[in-house]
Amino acid sequence: MNIKTQDIDKGELIKRLRRTKGVIRRLIDQMEAGLNWELAHAQLVVAITQLKSVTRQLAVHHLVVCIANRLQKDQNLSSSQRNIHECIKTFKYIN
Repeated sequence: MNIKTQDIDKGELIKRLRRTKGVIRRLIDQMEAGLNWELAHAQLVVAITQLKSVTRQLAVHHLVVCIANRLQKDQNLSSSQRNIHECIKTFKYIN
């Protein structure tokens, strides 16, 4: 499903990704300048945390909107079972 047509704050996701991009850009600059490893690690943890947040939001969106819509439309048992397995896989991923 298209993100811009669903109930998800696309602007917030883009803002978070741009902040992550800035953190990574600064990290590269600092490492090239001879930054110590503790500070580099701290910056990397910040970037990873921000990316995990975006990943979780997109996975929840997929779980709630995409899979739920398919389950509602499906009358075929095998197709519904595949959707349920996808739902479980997505749920495990975000937890």
